[in-house]
Amino acid sequence: MTWRSRPRQVALDIALQVCVAAEHQRVAVKASLQETFSSGLQSDGRRGFFHPDNFTFGQHVYLSQVVARQCSPGVNGSPRSRFQRWAAAQGDGGRIIRMSGLEIPRLDNDQMHRDDAGSLRHAGWSMSDQTGNKPG
Repeated sequence: MTWRSRPRQVALDIALQVCVAAEHQRVAVKASLQETFSSGLQSDGRRGFFHPDNFTFGQHVYLSQVVARQCSPGVNGSPRSRFQRWAAAQGDGGRIIRMSGLEIPRLDNDQMHRDDAGSLRHAGWSMSDQTGNKPG
């Protein structure tokens, strides 16, 4: 009998802090980010960032891609807190989540179900003034 490798989904564990612009409401920014980083379709029909069709086997996930997508109206900054595989040690200084040839990233972000299907949390929220600075 020959052993064969099987494709494997790799759950991601991402936590970001978000600095919300003063002229925007936190609840609206949060809803927008949740839709942007979904694994389904957005309200306008576009795929969410973690939609399965956006990734292929062996494709790494880069922090820069996540940060670029998070730079949306109402967000003045987003330092990361955690960027790694689910239940794994941080690798590559937290800038790349590497996939091997038969691995594909998964992040369903469904808070009602298992975390091993991937999770993106906005771990901290702060407000900034009109200049983009956090109030002291």
